[in-house]
Amino acid sequence: MSAVGGQNGAMTAALLGGGLMLVDRRPIVAGILFGMMIYKPHLALMLPFALLAGRRWLVMFATGATAALLVVISVDAWPHYQHNIALLRAVILEDGTGVSHRVVSVFVFARHFGAGAECPMPGRRSVRWSSLLSLRARGGATSLPISATPC
Repeated sequence: MSAVGGQNGAMTAALLGGGLMLVDRRPIVAGILFGMMIYKPHLALMLPFALLAGRRWLVMFATGATAALLVVISVDAWPHYQHNIALLRAVILEDGTGVSHRVVSVFVFARHFGAGAECPMPGRRSVRWSSLLSLRARGGATSLPISATPC
């Protein structure tokens, strides 16, 4: 379902988890798995620091080589992505009819009931705050995280 809906959480977990499990036994394979996370650079930012701290030089080299190779190979894909981004924005954000059955989020929920594309942001904030406050009321959270502060 994850791949059908265009989500990559399962693949990201498999690459990161597989790489972490193979760091000691198969460092080159672990580096290749880490390097394949180049599609989510914000999640892979922690890896160089962890590998540097652990002195995992071979894993670092394999990660960098794999990521560089994937960037070089994908250079031709970026113009196609930029060409299709307007269509994707129209189908997902503005129209919304093509994704409501695949994506579970406050945004899609609000769009399903007729909210405008600009409207769901306050809805997401209110759901986030009400969830955090109910956790705190139940004793599950003693302080609100920095990422929960309003924009």
